[in-house]
Amino acid sequence: MTNNSNHDTTKKGAHANESFRFAQLSDPHLSHLKNASALELFNKRILGYLSWLKRRRNSHKREIAEIAIAQLKQQQIDHYVVTGDLTHIGLEDEFKQVASWLEQISSADNVTVIPGNHDLYVNTRWEHSFHHWQPYMLGDDMTEPGEALEQDALNTLNNVYPHVRIRGPVAFISLSSVFAAPWFRATGKISSAQISKLKILLKDPKLASLCKVLLIHHPVSKHHVKARKELINQEELIDALIDTPVELILHGHAHSRFHDRLQIDEERSIPVVGAASCSSVSQAQPYRAQYLVFEVRQSDKQWHLSYQDFAYDAKQGLFVNSKRTAL
Repeated sequence: MTNNSNHDTTKKGAHANESFRFAQLSDPHLSHLKNASALELFNKRILGYLSWLKRRRNSHKREIAEIAIAQLKQQQIDHYVVTGDLTHIGLEDEFKQVASWLEQISSADNVTVIPGNHDLYVNTRWEHSFHHWQPYMLGDDMTEPGEALEQDALNTLNNVYPHVRIRGPVAFISLSSVFAAPWFRATGKISSAQISKLKILLKDPKLASLCKVLLIHHPVSKHHVKARKELINQEELIDALIDTPVELILHGHAHSRFHDRLQIDEERSIPVVGAASCSSVSQAQPYRAQYLVFEVRQSDKQWHLSYQDFAYDAKQGLFVNSKRTAL
């Protein structure tokens, strides 16, 4: 088994001001389903396949996501996070298609990927799914789960997550909120085992001086999506964060822009930012394709976070940035 810790945790940034910059991409739905077999669709996946035939194959374009990557490569990004839903219905052929896009972004050490509900449409074996992205999904000092090839994907995800990747001054803490949801539902749930491990992880002394950024696919706000798409145990996550809050929570899933605060008690709240799909063809707000660039600085022992929203302009064929938003 190999170790996943060959990274530079001292890296401050590749630019003169020494702030740390990272980008968020979400919900690209990059793959096509032209090779799907009838046997593979003989389950809940048939719903997603029909949705792809009717709508999704025309509402997401890989070319737009590739434009995002090309522009990001000109922006001195220190790390990339992809907050789930890279596929449509989680077929092995889709995982293989997406792997080539991840390679375009950067090495696995520089890209952190978490799963989305579309990536686990139904439970399957790890070797036929997330194994193809495994280097992007492991935490620091985490050995590759060799035994996972004999396990189902959901069980392995709940063993792999939560985990930490420390990059420069930032601790990226990843959760998996996916499970084999019932038909006609896209709900998320963080397993009780993950919640227990998260409480311990957040108290790790080596994270105390770092800017902690929590990555999760499903929105943590109850009002951002319909009940059939919500995180059903949001309260358990809040409870885990009460003693040791994080500085920022990032999510995807809703395909729309979102900026709010999660209230964890009467006095404290955590900024929450949700990204729209980075491959959407829509030109309607808030659904235009988007990527976000975050900047992290520290002064007087306080973290200062901000971000810029880059929205796709179909007429220009480019992502155009907005003003910087402080968090």
